[in-house]
Amino acid sequence: MTIRSRWLSSLSSSTSTGVLSSTGIASALGALLLVACSGGSTTIPESGSSPNDPGAASSSSGSGSSSSSNVSSSAEQLNGGCPSNPEKLVGDGQPGASCSTYADCKPTCCDCSSGSSYLAAACVDGICGGAEVACGRARKAFCGEDDSSGADGSSSGGSSSGGSSSGGSSSGGSSSGGSGKVCVDGTSSSCYGSKMDWTGSKCCVDGPVTCVEGTSSSCYGSGVQWTGARCCVAGNPTCVDGTSSSCYGVDMKWTGGKCCVDAAVQCVPGTSSSCYGVGKYWTGALCCLK
Repeated sequence: MTIRSRWLSSLSSSTSTGVLSSTGIASALGALLLVACSGGSTTIPESGSSPNDPGAASSSSGSGSSSSSNVSSSAEQLNGGCPSNPEKLVGDGQPGASCSTYADCKPTCCDCSSGSSYLAAACVDGICGGAEVACGRARKAFCGEDDSSGADGSSSGGSSSGGSSSGGSSSGGSSSGGSGKVCVDGTSSSCYGSKMDWTGSKCCVDGPVTCVEGTSSSCYGSGVQWTGARCCVAGNPTCVDGTSSSCYGVDMKWTGGKCCVDAAVQCVPGTSSSCYGVGKYWTGALCCLK
């Protein structure tokens, strides 16, 4: 070996006079180190990426905050799937429940397009987030992909242009009016009460209301009325596509078919992981901004 020969030569030249010089020692040690470092290398997997290492199968997205919101979220994965006995995600708070951190919220099992999955939970501004928010904040870390639950287009309140929506009324075949009555499809068995009149073919609701598609099981409570075919929401909200798990909280109402935001907003494509904080509403399909 060349290195060994050089080392021996160095020793020989140093000891030929009977004295082992400091230069000879340094040269010999350098050669030995070079030989020792010429072996194989080991790559340490990132935390949460090794399916065979339970200790590395848990990963937290940590908590983040901005000047307008406070977000606490975390996620865990075990052997490429959702752990049945998570270490940190043990909360039971449903979406919309009050929380201090993600640990207070019930986790959701999130799926990746690759077939793997992970467990996630999120607390946004003191409220437990839905599946879109919790999964979206950890999707890139566990799936290697950005959250793509946003829609390609958007609906408008009143009218639509440029792929976005704006205004204070609803879309998607909705009916709205001023202080007068709004007459829409319905049934005699559902169209009754002090603010509803059945004509024999239409259900007329005292305005101002916005009537959109929905279901009887979702269209109930304060500020909404079920005609038997449409859900009429009080006022002039902006009603767009969404999901029940995301459309909740202040100024938001899920009708069973649309997410109605009771504010003057513009709704555009977005992602749950980015659409949060003051003045933003994630419907489950669109990001509505004041």
